[in-house]
Amino acid sequence: MIDSFESALDQYLTTPGWGQPTPKEEGESC
Repeated sequence: MIDSFESALDQYLTTPGWGQPTPKEEGESC
């Protein structure tokens, strides 16, 4: 169940135009 969710989330996050302000911000936050 969790694996499926993680997989779907990963695909959602890797999908272009998923709704994040700016991917650069995430990199800077790291």
